[in-house]
Amino acid sequence: MHLYHLDLKFTMYKKEYIKNWFRKLKEIGFDGVVIEIDNKLIFPSHPDFAAKDALTADEWNEIVKFGKKQGLIVYPLLQTLGHMEHVLKSDGKYDYLAENPGKTYMFCPSKKSTVNFIKDLIKDLIDVFDKPEIIHLGGDEVYGHMEGKGIKKCPICIHKDSGELLNNYLLNLAEFCIEQGVRPEFWADEILTFPEHIDKFPKSTRFVDWYYRRTERYSNFVGLMWGARNLLNEPMTEDFAEKVPERLKCLLPFVVKEGNKFNNFYGAEYIISKGFEAVVASGVRFSGDCYAVPRIDAGSKNVMISEAVSRELNCNHLVTSWAVRLSHPETTWPSLKAINYSTGEKDESSSCKEDICNVKDTDERKFIEEYITAPLGNITYEQLSLLNDVSKGILGIDITIEQNARFERPYYDDYSKRVYDIWAGDNKNEIIEMLKKRIDSGNQILPVLQRNLNDGKGERDCIRHWINGIELCILRSEQVLAIVDAYTNGVNKEKVKELLERNEKLMKDFEELWSETVTEHSLEREKEVKFKRDIRILENLLSE
Repeated sequence: MHLYHLDLKFTMYKKEYIKNWFRKLKEIGFDGVVIEIDNKLIFPSHPDFAAKDALTADEWNEIVKFGKKQGLIVYPLLQTLGHMEHVLKSDGKYDYLAENPGKTYMFCPSKKSTVNFIKDLIKDLIDVFDKPEIIHLGGDEVYGHMEGKGIKKCPICIHKDSGELLNNYLLNLAEFCIEQGVRPEFWADEILTFPEHIDKFPKSTRFVDWYYRRTERYSNFVGLMWGARNLLNEPMTEDFAEKVPERLKCLLPFVVKEGNKFNNFYGAEYIISKGFEAVVASGVRFSGDCYAVPRIDAGSKNVMISEAVSRELNCNHLVTSWAVRLSHPETTWPSLKAINYSTGEKDESSSCKEDICNVKDTDERKFIEEYITAPLGNITYEQLSLLNDVSKGILGIDITIEQNARFERPYYDDYSKRVYDIWAGDNKNEIIEMLKKRIDSGNQILPVLQRNLNDGKGERDCIRHWINGIELCILRSEQVLAIVDAYTNGVNKEKVKELLERNEKLMKDFEELWSETVTEHSLEREKEVKFKRDIRILENLLSE
């Protein structure tokens, strides 16, 4: 079964667009949609943290029923511990739920009020989602608890074992869901960090094994091992087992395979061995992307290997698409098509109508060039590399900064100071060359995409959003270079004026394009991150 993750954190789409997206997903072979609802539902029990463009329970129920009519399984993803900024940042009303007062990342798992709050939301979702079979309850990336980074501030939590504390909390929620007639599902990183707790959970619990940089089944280097992240990318050596923490040694038979190689899907195999259902998760928008377009090469290959493994292990495949990456969902369409990749015998039941899909010994390059890039007008493999030059995130420019912007409105972070750090840093020349390469590659691929759009090749909306995103990448890169240059040679006011004019023009184009699919409130949020902050910085340069 192929599942799609519709992430509504920060950005809300118009109802008709969501419905149309459901139709498109069904057409290319998806069987279900997991909706990360965040604050885009006015929860009947707790309406106060809803976003300005949140939908009512009735409106969401209408969307859910529409999805079911398309033949899709539709169920909610509710964050229950970490990633709680949308609640804790509302107006301070829910600060009493926070683990660390003044910090907005996570709820306190020891407080009865936290459990009661989440249970209220679960009951709301059961009604809104028309008694779904499953509710995804999050539970991921609580690394402060798991790895001792100091998030534990509650006077109760601080004295408890992290593994026991967190898993007992999640177990409580799992048992409550079962009582309500709903199957619980969690991200698997928590239980893989503390595997000794897995047997406590009801066997109906489902765990999602996620990691978005997996491009091969087995590797000669250590992939991500939860609870041992310090080993990431180290060569696999004979003494690997000695480096693994004691509590994780039970995982070694699943981690080390094929002689002495790292099994990048050890989590799913371990979960299955314990009698639980596992879901393999890939990503088409994830960490390492830039702020306007996703990496097709990285996303499609992650989906392809995850699809192959999910078939091998006979488990479901969830394709995630994280809104925090800032690109529009339409830009992910090429990578989404990778769910039809298979190295096995032709699957006659597959919804993929292309001959290249699901054929034994499928050539990876041919599949990407002839099928994955079809929405872009079947660009060549070499042209795809130009897109990758544009979309690869640059540390200090794309990675962390733009994502943090989503939590603050308006965003007044001293971006020019961050650029100064690049100018003064040891890797200045390297970053400058990456920016120049992004500009050059973007200018090479833009005419190709524009020509395909004009000729009616590919999928119109996908190409339009790629063109707009590439133009933004080029503009932002030139702005960074202009600021870096200003620290050395002073402000070139003519260049700054030119950049200001281009920002204003591109923002109008952006507004026209994005207004077709997102709500007015979300559009303003997007404009703040992608244009208005930059305009303020450029205006400040002119005033100096």
